[in-house]
Amino acid sequence: MSWRRALALPLAAPVMTAIVVACSGGQSGPPIQPPVATADASVAVPSPVTTVASAVPAPTQTPAPVPTATSFAGPSVDRIAFVGTDSQIYTIAPDGSGRRQITPPPANAAGPVAAYTWPTWSPDAQSLLLSAAVPDADYPGGRLIVYLVDEGSPQTGLVSVHQDGLGSQGILPGVYHYAIWSPDSRRAAIIAVGLDDLAVFVSGLDVSPARPVIGGAPLYMTWSWDSQRMYVHQQSRLLMYTPSTGGASRALGASGRYQVPMAAPSPGGRLAYVTDGPDGVGDVVISDSDGGNREAVVQVFGAAAMQWSPDGRRLAIGLTVRGDERNYGELLIADVALSKVVTRIEGPIFSFEWSSDAGRILFSQHVAENAGLLRWSVLDPDAGAITPVVELLLTSEFGLRLVYFDQYANRTGSGRRTGVTSSLRASFRTGSQARRSARQSRSG
Repeated sequence: MSWRRALALPLAAPVMTAIVVACSGGQSGPPIQPPVATADASVAVPSPVTTVASAVPAPTQTPAPVPTATSFAGPSVDRIAFVGTDSQIYTIAPDGSGRRQITPPPANAAGPVAAYTWPTWSPDAQSLLLSAAVPDADYPGGRLIVYLVDEGSPQTGLVSVHQDGLGSQGILPGVYHYAIWSPDSRRAAIIAVGLDDLAVFVSGLDVSPARPVIGGAPLYMTWSWDSQRMYVHQQSRLLMYTPSTGGASRALGASGRYQVPMAAPSPGGRLAYVTDGPDGVGDVVISDSDGGNREAVVQVFGAAAMQWSPDGRRLAIGLTVRGDERNYGELLIADVALSKVVTRIEGPIFSFEWSSDAGRILFSQHVAENAGLLRWSVLDPDAGAITPVVELLLTSEFGLRLVYFDQYANRTGSGRRTGVTSSLRASFRTGSQARRSARQSRSG
């Protein structure tokens, strides 16, 4: 990913970070800062992982159960996953009871220990993917590893599904990887450091190494609703890749005016992205899932961000205006069936996200008199009514999430995901502040 917008929020020490809810599991919140030092980020594609350092119990090589259907027929899980102040992963019930540690206790608490982050629920809410900085006796910088764990049976241990090469610093300071579950919970796409840049790796969630499929930076991606296709926005190219065939990717369009392509979450859902025309002006376009039957929705003169409603019927589109790259000057709601924009509100708007019932949009705005404060409001897109909710100083992790809100909030298929609302409540409870005022050429 690239830093398209500067986030002017103050630095503060978070109390509790990366809280994600199983019943809305999908993409996770951002991770804590790593306590393990790292070295040069130029690495090779990783080889299979079979052991971890002696400071941490070795993960089992028996894969955790992986769901085999999209109906999510397993037992209902209604738990919250979070990163503790000790950099371990825990889950609790929504009322705060039944706290359970998911990561293994360190074998030697007096020495360096693994720091875990990015707990990412599977769409069926049965398993978690975790990023970890693991100490290595042979390498002072440690190793960055993605683990799979069965939340209901953490005693089965961690299964390593991806490992960065030695020297990897992750995709951003404190952000090791970006793990994106397929909607059917059978695979994961992992944005991580590859040969000499970012790459998308595909994991079958077993002990075999994740396969690198597309490299380059900036890099964003999403899954199709049926888990059959991946859409990767690499630099200015939008590429479609089919993991089951493993063949060459296919180009669908080209533009650097947006970050994340959006696949509608409903069956037969369409794909939204931006293309540039010969006159230098872009268009938000909607196409079939294979790129066919493309139609333009609205012109883009600056940058754009998009979000499908959960029912796949409407597309929220944020458009920047000249002179303000960190905010969206207007928010449009397009009705796909009517093929037209039905609601338009003026900004500046920093982030936006649909509610799970597709009836409202939660959006944030900077408060002019306090650069670290965000004002949150709810939009009723049918009535055009706006209801103010709260003004908050956010945690640093949630502040980083908002820079990439379109990637974090992205959802496909019937999988459920972490929403702004649950993260907002978590940030409010901690009372911590958010930060980040930097631009970076690489991210995940």
